[in-house]
Amino acid sequence: MLLICQFIATYKRGLYRLLALIPLKLFYWLLLSIPGYYAVIELIIRPSYWYKTEHGFSNKKKKNKRQTSVEK
Repeated sequence: MLLICQFIATYKRGLYRLLALIPLKLFYWLLLSIPGYYAVIELIIRPSYWYKTEHGFSNKKKKNKRQTSVEK
């Protein structure tokens, strides 16, 4: 139903070149829903877990320098 409304709205605005791209929204919605469902499942299964991302190698070098200076 939503795709039909989008076809009509696109046609009425005269954006005919975009009509062929409207069916691709189904794949877009599918690809967006997968991480959403994954996040909800993770929240239910492990509510306290946090995925930590390491950003670059320069932070590790700075941490090592700070630790050695504190230990001295």
